[in-house]
Amino acid sequence: MVAGWEVQSADSGRRYLVLIDGAFPFSKVQIACVSEGDRYLQWPHVEEHGFLCLPAPKWLPCEKLGVSAQDSLQRAEQLISCCQSEDFVRTESQKEFVSYWARHSGTAVRSLIDVAGNRAARIVCARKTGGGIVVGESSEQLDAWCEKNERFQGGIAVQAVFAFVEDAPFLPFPQNSRQFFDRFIEASPEINNCLAKLSPFRDTLIVLASSAQDGIGLWGCYLRAVPLDGFRPTRDARANKAIWRRNCLYMPGFVARVDGSWVHGRDGDRHYPQISQKHVVVLGAGSLGSQVAARLAQAGVGRISIVDPQVLAACNVGRHELGMGSLDKNKAEELARLLSEKYPHGDYSGVPATWQAVLRETPELFEGADLVVCCMGETPQDLAWSAHHQSGKLGVPSLYGWLGTQGATGHALLIAPSGPGLSCFIDPGGYVRRPDTEFSGGDQLQAEPGCGTEFQPYGPLAAGEVEVLVSRLAIDFLSGKVGASAHRIRTCSTEELSELGGEWTKEHGMQRPEGYEGPLQYELPVTSCGECYKCTDGK
Repeated sequence: MVAGWEVQSADSGRRYLVLIDGAFPFSKVQIACVSEGDRYLQWPHVEEHGFLCLPAPKWLPCEKLGVSAQDSLQRAEQLISCCQSEDFVRTESQKEFVSYWARHSGTAVRSLIDVAGNRAARIVCARKTGGGIVVGESSEQLDAWCEKNERFQGGIAVQAVFAFVEDAPFLPFPQNSRQFFDRFIEASPEINNCLAKLSPFRDTLIVLASSAQDGIGLWGCYLRAVPLDGFRPTRDARANKAIWRRNCLYMPGFVARVDGSWVHGRDGDRHYPQISQKHVVVLGAGSLGSQVAARLAQAGVGRISIVDPQVLAACNVGRHELGMGSLDKNKAEELARLLSEKYPHGDYSGVPATWQAVLRETPELFEGADLVVCCMGETPQDLAWSAHHQSGKLGVPSLYGWLGTQGATGHALLIAPSGPGLSCFIDPGGYVRRPDTEFSGGDQLQAEPGCGTEFQPYGPLAAGEVEVLVSRLAIDFLSGKVGASAHRIRTCSTEELSELGGEWTKEHGMQRPEGYEGPLQYELPVTSCGECYKCTDGK
């Protein structure tokens, strides 16, 4: 704060400070109450040093400082007046109890507990590591999560219990173990039954969950083990609880949810429980496949197997999920490693081989999949996979994703095992049988100097837009929104196509609304073409 004024309410006589900081006039004024004593962690919305956390719908300091200050003072007076009521303090602090509980605690807990799907009181597993305490449903879950994050590897086991408490905590909070047990433990037979199986002579973590206005919040405490000096170990649950209640060191803990339902949707994605159990195989970890795999991992797909025999080259980095640190390393393995670090709830593996080799050596990888996403970007390989897919040996759909000439179009094609083949949509040369664009200069392919591979000159924005198209269709299928066949096409705007040197075909004109020149997405039915070798039996 760099300047301020002290004012006094004519009605209540309370004194307030109206303060501005160094960012003013591009920041709002702040109000502190100086006449009510230290009410931090006693009243809701009262911060340290009397600062008040106030909404500011009329924040206009640049134009009308007086209006902003007056509005804030009125809200401050209203808040402090309301805080004279115990009912207000209770109900208001319960709404945001997570913000107040263990505000300055040095005990940080990360929870993998399934609070959204299982409210039963139960003994859980916890581990004290260099990165803090991690708690989960089982030791196996902790092992799988911690091994993907160097900060949480190793550590020692801590006994722990979890329970759901309907009545969320409210200000003021307990200051010792006696108050904690009296307020939250004594009235809960479920928690007591769990504690009866634990010992007060070992460090104990108690994690509690409560529903607030905006969802489920976690809170709890860490009880330091009581020394055996002067006590005799006993299996008497009553005696043990009395020891906890009277003699242990009580430390409220800040509990952060890191369970999958919270990380991959803040409990708002009703499809997460379903897709978290799915297995997707991604063929090709290039500019499109790497981004699709990353987005599926972010969405919470439980298991992703990535197959690609190639290493990352510098020319790929500008439109790839991986960066320069992965140069000359296998794309599939590097991508799986990166996703495992970023999203440790999932099971991600990279296979540095062709899909043919995987099919020959470990066919169970495909047999246990729910969906195969094919983004290899090489027509012979795509058509070869389609031939295997249509042979009837694989009973799951295949989702093909690819970009058209210069990235002006993109396709997400989901085909059932018994449906048409990829050859019904692209010919052996890689050309779409029903194109949306045409270029006077041909296919626009470019090649690297020397004996380089050919490639389409599109950038990261085009790849990203098609990635969304493919990822969305994959999630829609895995969550049951669409069946096993769908074809979605995305095109750029007319202006962008013109800049690329192309124009729309007559077939595309049948899909584009009259007068509309912007980007377009539409769907076509998945039907046999009647022309390809599959439809004509090679004749």
